[in-house]
Amino acid sequence: MKQHVYSHISGVIFLMVLLYHYAAPGAMFLSPSDKGLSGVVHVLTADNIGAGNWALRTTFEYINYRDFYNPNLQNNRFRLFDTYFSFVTALGNVGELTLGTSARVAKFQALGGSPAYFTSGGDIHVGLKMGYMTGTGFGMALYGRGDFVSGLDDLTYDIRAFSGGGGLLISLDFLKMKDVPLRFHLNIGYYHNRREHLMNAGYYTGFADYVYSIFHDDAVDGGVALEVPTKYATPFVEYWTHQIIDADNDGDTNNNYDDSPQYLSLGVRMTPFRGFAVDVFYDQCLSQKIIFFYRYPPWKVGLGISYTFLPRIPKVEYVTVKAKPPEKPKGMIMIKVIDKKTKEPIKDAVIRFEKRSLPAIVTNGKGLARIAELPPANQYKAEIYAPGYKRVVARFISKKYKGKAKVSVVPLRPLKPPTAVLMGAVFSETGKPLAATIKFQTGGIKPIVTNPVSGGFRSEIPPGKHVVEISAMGYQPVTKEFVADKDSVIYLDIILTKLKPPKPPRLRRPPAPPPLRSR
Repeated sequence: MKQHVYSHISGVIFLMVLLYHYAAPGAMFLSPSDKGLSGVVHVLTADNIGAGNWALRTTFEYINYRDFYNPNLQNNRFRLFDTYFSFVTALGNVGELTLGTSARVAKFQALGGSPAYFTSGGDIHVGLKMGYMTGTGFGMALYGRGDFVSGLDDLTYDIRAFSGGGGLLISLDFLKMKDVPLRFHLNIGYYHNRREHLMNAGYYTGFADYVYSIFHDDAVDGGVALEVPTKYATPFVEYWTHQIIDADNDGDTNNNYDDSPQYLSLGVRMTPFRGFAVDVFYDQCLSQKIIFFYRYPPWKVGLGISYTFLPRIPKVEYVTVKAKPPEKPKGMIMIKVIDKKTKEPIKDAVIRFEKRSLPAIVTNGKGLARIAELPPANQYKAEIYAPGYKRVVARFISKKYKGKAKVSVVPLRPLKPPTAVLMGAVFSETGKPLAATIKFQTGGIKPIVTNPVSGGFRSEIPPGKHVVEISAMGYQPVTKEFVADKDSVIYLDIILTKLKPPKPPRLRRPPAPPPLRSR
């Protein structure tokens, strides 16, 4: 039995339809919407009829049980005519109190036999809903009900058969949220049923017990509804279920009936004029029939008529009055954007306000920007950004001004430029570390001097293509070319060759003196 219940509950969770729904009499708890938005008849909505208003509703249902007693033999027909009456009164803007009653006429006729009629009436239904739907279209409500159930052919209820429950309701109105004509409702709840105490009455027969669902355990009820509201007609679709629980531990639920019916309801609400609505709906049972009995009807059709009292809108007479042009607000925001490190003004910095109605502004050559004609003493949030600087979010207050406004200074931190690392060492041919100089022939990069003890060097350089010259006193200079990527490390190990000493100049012999001549 537990596996049977758990399997149905898991199926309902998978379909996301564990919503609260009152089985047959639950339809009387529908609140006629003052705007004609809601057409659902089994799943409740978070709408309230509004403070000072009240509503009347009548619902008629025709239910067909074909071959109720033995579906395999097809030897009988069974019809039900149910009627529900309800009165709803508002509890301010956040609640509703509902009082209602119901009546049933049943006709059973076996093949070749005379028809038998069963009547029931006098049930009293009390409901209370407390909730609220916001202007943005989200609604939530808690509500409960109590049912004083009367006996067959008797208008006196049995206090031992008093049943009741409660639930949670969530509604989403996308017409208010996104201006999309769609409404969604989701309910979940629990119902404690004590109707089986009526079987102690002496005039009940076994068949009558089945007809009026006397064997009826507790249940977790659920339903989901979608509707498309328009001005004069609101089509809707509902899926709802009644998950039976063996609360009395008698080892069975509903005497082997189909214990967990699932229904699909289709219908439309027509609202020809303000406060009046007509609902037409069709219920199709999705559950399987059981070998001996139909627990729930294969289908039924219904008609609901509701009227909501709404206060009349007073007639307004319009008088043309020449209005003075509104004065422009006297508030202003003046912003100066500077470099946090150098304190220099930043040109073309963009200031974009969080409030969409305010335009974005850009600083001039002095780093100044302003926006005027704002309501004074209002706070505004804005994002400030400029190329090469980190973005900043700041808040500003519009100040009244008389010719001169107070300047709000916003410093921006410069972004760290991308770098690469150049490192290595310079040695002689014999492996001796050299005190050398690395000069860059590209860009404005300062020269690098090696450590005279180790010959090593390290420096951060901008990414790109570079040409360097490595030189040391007494050694032949070397030129290297390389490409440095962002966040890369470039290694250069340089060996310099000693300069050869210059050859001594070749000495010329002095010319021989001329020979001496004799006199």
